[in-house]
Amino acid sequence: MTRDRLLRIIRPVLAAGVVIVVVVKLAHSWSNVTPHLRELSVGWMALSLGSVIAGLYATMLSWRALLADLGSPLPLPAAVRIFFLSQLGKYIPGSIWPVVAQMELGRDYQVPRKRSATAGVVTIALSLMAGALVAAACVPFINAAPANAWLVLAFLPIGAIALHPPFFNLLINRALRVVKRDPLEHPLSRPGELRALAWAVAAWLAFGVHVWAIARDLGARRGGVLPVAVGGFALAWTFGFLVVFAPAGVGIRERVLIAVFAGYLPSGKTGAALALAIVSRLMMSLGDVVWAAIAMVLSRGRRRTLVDAGPEISRPAGRQAQR
Repeated sequence: MTRDRLLRIIRPVLAAGVVIVVVVKLAHSWSNVTPHLRELSVGWMALSLGSVIAGLYATMLSWRALLADLGSPLPLPAAVRIFFLSQLGKYIPGSIWPVVAQMELGRDYQVPRKRSATAGVVTIALSLMAGALVAAACVPFINAAPANAWLVLAFLPIGAIALHPPFFNLLINRALRVVKRDPLEHPLSRPGELRALAWAVAAWLAFGVHVWAIARDLGARRGGVLPVAVGGFALAWTFGFLVVFAPAGVGIRERVLIAVFAGYLPSGKTGAALALAIVSRLMMSLGDVVWAAIAMVLSRGRRRTLVDAGPEISRPAGRQAQR
């Protein structure tokens, strides 16, 4: 059996396995949400899920902008396929698996592994930096921010230095030299980084709206809940990411959200805050599943096109592939 044939078999099996794990975990947590189900409405939940889908899409555009800046522009369907299939790796302990998957999937579109790895790592770092920026702007509005919330904000000066393009390009090229690889053909530029950062900030705003919709549906009526939702979720996600042994931040993210929202929901009940955290997890996971399903459909369509077109057609290449 050839390597390509083996990969075609393994990829959907792994993807299906991760989706099953997600569904089982959600089903296990569902009993905790049951007492609050009657308080949830279709309209608010649709807004929450739609905001998650939009936030994930903006995150993909951030990654795509970085990859294009590094010299590998991708058409939108290819970017959706690579990015959202790779995101299933979030549900495996350790934060590096999505990047590893991007390196493998990107080969189908002639994206060098070092570019995929660089774009993946910078996307994560920019997302953390954007989250810290958003949290810094919103934490003053939060009455019960975790005591160590400001530790997350310490990432701002560190990230600003590490991601300064001249410094970052020097750092990554030296790392490539250590592993006996050629330097980047297209170094990261400031305009490319700023475009990616703008999409990352847009993603955080969308994710904040998804939490705000859940909070409003559970009875939050106090003024200023939207900045609390945006900043609280940014803090929760960042803490969850930094605790690498927790797949997709499971448990860590929920604890931060409960601490933030306990005072904003009716009677300050921890049960309502717990329901918010679990429903938020459900919406984020559903968003991953929706985009993964779209990516799988695009994958099948691409394989069918290549088979019908014959062996002379292989992969898209060149800067003209981007639209």
